[in-house]
Amino acid sequence: MQLLETPTQIGLTAAFVIAALYVLARGGRLERISMILVIVASIASPLVQDFSQLNAPQWGLMAVDGALFAAFAAMVWRFDRAWLPWAAAFQLMTLTTHVGKALNPDILGRAYLSTSYLLFVGLLAALIWGTARPSEGLRDGARTAR
Repeated sequence: MQLLETPTQIGLTAAFVIAALYVLARGGRLERISMILVIVASIASPLVQDFSQLNAPQWGLMAVDGALFAAFAAMVWRFDRAWLPWAAAFQLMTLTTHVGKALNPDILGRAYLSTSYLLFVGLLAALIWGTARPSEGLRDGARTAR
């Protein structure tokens, strides 16, 4: 998450807090672990962001988002949940926005941020879906994390 400077940033932060509280209170073990990973990544992001060159590729953010994608990809292989591939896909697209910015630093910062925000909403939606529909995607109760 970014600093709270714009209505969009404030709204996303409020949505994030509400989603996190819901998932942590109502989710199964896998959903709670996933939300904790998202929270850790969100706390780590401003710590590694290069504020001195905001228009340059953000390698630290790319590393944090890459680690979060790797965690979701590993969970997809291990657990049978319908929401998990979606969470991994949104995180992969987020990682792809960093790659696009690294390949072409002239990409407008507003487009880069808007895309990142939209993909973050998708990731939160996947986590909420997983919490609201806990048994969806399970086959014979196999590979559960509850």
